[in-house]
Amino acid sequence: MIILRLMAVILTLLTTFRDTMASEVEVTQEIKFKLFLYEYMKPEFKGPMVNIKVSSIKNYSCANFTYEYEVTTEGNTITVDIRDVIEPEICLTAMGPASFAESFDLKNGVYQIEFRAFSSIEKFILRVGDEYIALEQVAGSLMKIADQNKFIEKYRLLRTPKNLITVQCFRYQYGCEGPYDQEDELCPLLYRNLSEVALPLTKSSFMDDQHYLGGLLLSCVEGDHDGECRIFSYDGKTSDLEALLHEADNYDLRNGHFAKCRPDSGLYYKIIRTWNGHTFCC
Repeated sequence: MIILRLMAVILTLLTTFRDTMASEVEVTQEIKFKLFLYEYMKPEFKGPMVNIKVSSIKNYSCANFTYEYEVTTEGNTITVDIRDVIEPEICLTAMGPASFAESFDLKNGVYQIEFRAFSSIEKFILRVGDEYIALEQVAGSLMKIADQNKFIEKYRLLRTPKNLITVQCFRYQYGCEGPYDQEDELCPLLYRNLSEVALPLTKSSFMDDQHYLGGLLLSCVEGDHDGECRIFSYDGKTSDLEALLHEADNYDLRNGHFAKCRPDSGLYYKIIRTWNGHTFCC
């Protein structure tokens, strides 16, 4: 009798464990898409747009699989109908998700975004402001907002402020003999010249744990391993920035020629990026 009772208890525990595992697998399988929020610079240099990328959870034989989809807008409601997976004509890499991205030129306000796929409607609220973009899921289970390797219900992205520019300057690693071997002169000169026409800003003012950095700020903060990157506020003409960089190029070319290692191109990499998408290099 004791043995029979013990067997009954074991069977009950096994059944409960099986049902629990099945439930967990079903929840995992329900999520089919990851949603990412970015800023995208417009070709017309009018400032950053809101960019939303959708990627499948499933990996395909090539990383450049995409989707057939259609976007419609009615008032402040944006609807995205996700349809068939499209196989690429040329496979670029071994494996990867199917994905697509859409950019939206949105005024400040509150929007509802609906993604329709697999007979389900995934609903999100998108808040667009001068300082940030916020995305929040309000309905659905097939799609989740992704933050690196985890899923979240809300995402807040700090926008690239208007009139912000980033400046990066560093020396090529060539070990040449010449006037730049002892100390760097060009980068401090470039920063000083910029400080006369633009307001220097500190990165610490943007490093808020409540935000995720977007656009230029992210590239500047994470790009320090490639050379010092500085942030300025500048409301002058873009042509004046180009002239400043040209002046630095002339200085660099003269000293690069004397160094006899890069006589035709100078010794330094210099790049200025503006909030609205202009890039002056190199």
